[in-house]
Amino acid sequence: MAVPDAYTPAFSVIADGADLTAALKVRMIFLSVCDEIQQESGSARGTAHVCDIELDDRDASVVSPPMGSLLTISMGYKETGLVLMGIFRVDEVEFSLMPRRMTIRGRSADTNSPSAMPQVQGRRKESWDPSTIAGIAGVIAARNGWGVKVVGVGGNPTPHLDQAGQSDMDFLKSSVVAQFASDCYCTLAGGKIVIAPMPSATTSADKPKSTYPIPVTQALSCHATFSDRNAHKTVKADHWDVDAGELVTEVATGDGEDSVTQLPGTYHPDAAGFVAASQQQALGRGSAAVSLTVIGDPNIGSGGQAILSGFRPGVDGGWIVTKAEHRMDESGYVTEIDAVKL
Repeated sequence: MAVPDAYTPAFSVIADGADLTAALKVRMIFLSVCDEIQQESGSARGTAHVCDIELDDRDASVVSPPMGSLLTISMGYKETGLVLMGIFRVDEVEFSLMPRRMTIRGRSADTNSPSAMPQVQGRRKESWDPSTIAGIAGVIAARNGWGVKVVGVGGNPTPHLDQAGQSDMDFLKSSVVAQFASDCYCTLAGGKIVIAPMPSATTSADKPKSTYPIPVTQALSCHATFSDRNAHKTVKADHWDVDAGELVTEVATGDGEDSVTQLPGTYHPDAAGFVAASQQQALGRGSAAVSLTVIGDPNIGSGGQAILSGFRPGVDGGWIVTKAEHRMDESGYVTEIDAVKL
C-alpha cells in the first residue's frame, strides 16, 4: 500500500466493548502490535501475536485495565480507514517512575483466555498409534473444542509416538510437526489449530496471507544478509527395512552449498522420506534475511510475501515475512519487518 506523506495515522482501542480511543490519545506514548512466526527450541515454529500500549502516567491518574480485559485494536489512516490488528487479552500491566509510565501488554485472546489455558498448558500421557499429521491434529482439536486447518502436509505419516507429560500443543509442535514437517509452523489461532508451510501461511480467519508490494520509496531503512552457512544441499534420514534386515537411507537434495546433514536416529519407514525433505527445506530457510522499516501498512502480517522492488539486484523479489511489528507514536506510524528469502 503506497502511503502519501499527507495521510494521518489513526488507531482505535476498544476494551470490553468500551471505546477508549479518545482517552488514550491524550496519554499515549506509543502503541505497538507485533505478529511473529517464532522458532522455538526443539519445537516447530509457533506464532506470537502481542500488543504493547505505553501511556503517560505523570499524575498517577490513569486507570489500570483489569487483568483479562479484551482489547480490540485497529490501526491505519484517517484517509483510508482502520484495519483490525487483533483481539488481545490483557495479561500484564507495568508501572515505572522517572518518568511515570504505564505499559499495558496483551496476547492473542486465543492463547491466554481462561477457557483455553487448561487445554493449552495441561499435561497428559498418551500412546499414539501410527497415524498422520492431520489425524493427530484432528484428535487434539476435537477433544479441546478447536477447529483444525492443515495445509499441504496432512498426509505425512507418523509412527507410534508417546506423549509423555506434554501439553497437547507442545506435543503437536515438538513431537509431530517439528519431526515430520519441520518446514511448517504450528499455532493456535482464531480457535483453530493451524499447521502450514511457511510460504502457505494462513491467517486466523483461514484465508491465504496476502502479497505485499514494497517499492524502495516506501522504505525508511533496509538491511539484508546473505549466507551459505544454513544452505544444506543434502539431508539424509535412516530407517530399518525389517524384511531385508538392513538400514536404508532416504536422501533429499536441494539448492545450496555442497554439504550433507545426517539426521540422528532412525525413523519409521513411511516417515523417513518426508522427514528428510522437510528438514532440507527448513535448513535452507534463513540463508538470506532482510530487515526493513517501512511507512506503516496495517495489512502486512507474518506468513505473507513481501515483494521488494527498486532496492538492488539480489534484494529485489519475494521474501516471506516472519515478523511484522506495527508501531505508532508521536513520530508517526511505521511497520518493521523481518523476512527470509522465498
